[in-house]
Amino acid sequence: GHNPVEVRHHNCVLFFGPHMFNFLEIKEKILEENAGFEVGNSKELSEKIQLIIDNKILAKEMIGNFKQLCRKESKKAMLVLKQIA
Repeated sequence: GHNPVEVRHHNCVLFFGPHMFNFLEIKEKILEENAGFEVGNSKELSEKIQLIIDNKILAKEMIGNFKQLCRKESKKAMLVLKQIA
């Protein structure tokens, strides 16, 4: 799978499947911060997409939450790099 943070500049709601074995930490943060949807099958994906289509406020909130989470994680990474250098 791809790192979900790669889509942060696309200004869209994040949907991802259950197989996030390489990204468990960020997956949990995304769910905790209401910054994306985990879906288990095509029916769930369809339902979540319809929810976002019907609720523009929720979509905007989730996009903002995801961008905020990415900023926080980026700052943490920079702090670690500064400590190493």
